[in-house]
Amino acid sequence: MCVDERPRIAVVELGLSHEEVLVPLVELLQKAYEVHVLAPSTLLEVDLVAKSGLNYTAHSMGRAHSKGRLWRVLGRVIRIWKLRAALREIRPRMLLFNTIHSVPELLVTAALHRGTPKVLVLHEARWLSGRFTRYVCRGFAKHIVLSENVYDHLAARGDGRGTLGCVLPIFFGALRRADMMAEPVESYGSDGGVQEVRLGVFGGMEARRKNVKSLIEALRSLKPEHRRRFRVVLMGAIPQGVAAMVEAAAIEDVVEWSRGYVSFEKLFETIRSVDVVCFLIDRSVANSERYNRFKISGTSSLAKAFRKCALASTDFPIDRTLARATVYYDRDEIGPALERIAERTPDVRRALREASALGDVAELKVDYQERNLRRLIDEVIGRPSGV
Repeated sequence: MCVDERPRIAVVELGLSHEEVLVPLVELLQKAYEVHVLAPSTLLEVDLVAKSGLNYTAHSMGRAHSKGRLWRVLGRVIRIWKLRAALREIRPRMLLFNTIHSVPELLVTAALHRGTPKVLVLHEARWLSGRFTRYVCRGFAKHIVLSENVYDHLAARGDGRGTLGCVLPIFFGALRRADMMAEPVESYGSDGGVQEVRLGVFGGMEARRKNVKSLIEALRSLKPEHRRRFRVVLMGAIPQGVAAMVEAAAIEDVVEWSRGYVSFEKLFETIRSVDVVCFLIDRSVANSERYNRFKISGTSSLAKAFRKCALASTDFPIDRTLARATVYYDRDEIGPALERIAERTPDVRRALREASALGDVAELKVDYQERNLRRLIDEVIGRPSGV
């Protein structure tokens, strides 16, 4: 009987959150560690997780409900106690928590698992800045942030000194093997004739998250011959007000959308088909100053994984690895940038070339990220790196 001598790592997700981070983490861990994933069965059944083909052992923490705050809170409390029993059987060398939603949950997690080294993925890195939360975070051996910009910003401030690590949660080879991803589709960026420019906007589109209104107004103001060149795909949580703005701007012929839940397979298919992904984060967006300083935009990971050109405001500190693959506009004035994209000006052509070359960037390669994460974990569990 073959005994698995790799160190045993438990990856914990107690809610229905951030499976797009969980899956890349497991892929990066699976070679060097025996990975156990503890999560609600509801999350384990999501296509991104179920079809990944990754090497891990799944442990269901029961079903989770996405509706009703009381049910969500009660469910997380129950799963916290179930987790303790499951961990007594698994006996991992280390716990990696993918999502902790609140300060009380952070406090309880740090207290209940004091005997096992813990690593925390920080989706909200301000916890390393507040006096109380910084103290509670000392219960975790390491803190992982998900953007090179967030890491640089925190390091410059001295937050998380000695405990900070960075892992980019982009989709690597496992999903390609599962046929959920394919090589990027080139249309507008190719040297052949230009027929249509497809812009993609993904995720929550409430005004506090993205300035979709500025894009709609810019499309309305474009010259007709340029507007006809665009197809804008909106996919995610789309408020009713967005549809009203599209209708008022009389641009229904260039906008298409998918509301509500979309499978990751459909999401990936759509991203492959677009030429440019839009951040739409400027100073009009709530807490815009926190993006890429204390938290990430999910659009960053999509652009990196699918090697897509980005469209971003100068208000937004674009990821360092995407800086040369981005078309910029001032503040919320998207119109001139759309004109340049329609005309395929030299700066746009350069950004498209840089985007197609993102696969050659060292930080975006799976082996780089594997080594990076392995060094961090080996330091936590006291194993010499490279063993």
